[in-house]
Amino acid sequence: MVKRKGIGLINASPLHMRLLTEKGAPDWHPAPRRVLDVGQLIARYYRDRGVDIADLAMQFSLQHNYVACTLVGMGKVRHVDNNVKLVGVTPDPEFLAGVRQMIMPVANVIWTEGRPENQDPGAVEPGS
Repeated sequence: MVKRKGIGLINASPLHMRLLTEKGAPDWHPAPRRVLDVGQLIARYYRDRGVDIADLAMQFSLQHNYVACTLVGMGKVRHVDNNVKLVGVTPDPEFLAGVRQMIMPVANVIWTEGRPENQDPGAVEPGS
């Protein structure tokens, strides 16, 4: 639908607010505990195999044709340098399949945050 309407998507928080990093989610992360636990499990699993989960997450996020812009926080020059190197790198399909399998128990877990008036389910038309 976005392609047909000429809409460019903005991808925000490809590292899931630091959940998909070696450092892990901050204490204030709003995700339910089970989501945080799965994130830690995934990061540890891939770290033990020599893969930085943040790199894999960025590669995945940057590969989508309909995403016009990806927003990611970078507090250090080395983060910028590393992320620039990831542009155009195709993620390993086996690694992505593994992550998809590991996130299955929490794949559709959602939570709300922000101002209550922004939680209106009728604010967006279904199928938009």
